[in-house]
Amino acid sequence: MKNICTFVARIKMKRNILNIFGRTWGLMMSTTSTWEEIAAENDRPNGVFRKFVLPWVCMVSLIVLVFDAVYADSNYLRTGLINAVIAAVSLIGAYYIPLALTSSFFRKKMIEHYDGIQIEKIIGYSFAVLYVIRVVTSIIPSLFFLHILDVYTIYIVWEGSRILFNADEDERSKIMLIISLSIIFTPAIIKKIIFFMLPV
Repeated sequence: MKNICTFVARIKMKRNILNIFGRTWGLMMSTTSTWEEIAAENDRPNGVFRKFVLPWVCMVSLIVLVFDAVYADSNYLRTGLINAVIAAVSLIGAYYIPLALTSSFFRKKMIEHYDGIQIEKIIGYSFAVLYVIRVVTSIIPSLFFLHILDVYTIYIVWEGSRILFNADEDERSKIMLIISLSIIFTPAIIKKIIFFMLPV
C-alpha cells in the first residue's frame, strides 16, 4: 500500500512539474491561448501561489544555491545559501507586493472588474518570463543581458488583462502599467534592501 501511495505521489509530482513548465512555455510562446486556458480554470484563493509561484521560487532558489556556490571565489556554501535565501525572499515578496498594489488599485479605481482570484492569476502567471531568465542567468551569468527580455512581461500582462478582466484599452493600459512595472522592478528593489541590511 505504501509503495502504491509513493508511486501515485511521484506521478502527481511529475505531472505538476510538467504542467508548470508547459504553462510557462505557453505564456511566452502562445500568450493569448494560454491566458484563455487560465481564465477557464476554477482556482481557490492562493491556488496560483501554491501550484505555480511557490514551485518556481523553490526551483530558482535551488539553482541559485548550486550555481552561486560553484561560481563563488570562497565560502562556497555560505555564498550559495545566502544568495538562495535572498532569491526566495525577493521573489515571494515580489509576488505579494504587486498583489496588494493591484488589489488596492482595483478596489479604488476599477471596482466593477475586481475579482481576487483573477488578480492572483494575472500577478502569479505574469512572473513566468522573470523566472526563466533568472534560472538561465544563474546557470550562465555571462547571459545577464537577457534581463532585457523582462519587458515581455508587459505584453503578457496586456493580454491577460483583456482576457481575465474583459477590460477596454484605456483600462488595460492602467492595469498593465501598475502590474508590469511592479513585477519587473520589485524583486530587484527587495534584493537591494536585503543586501543593504546584511552585515558586511
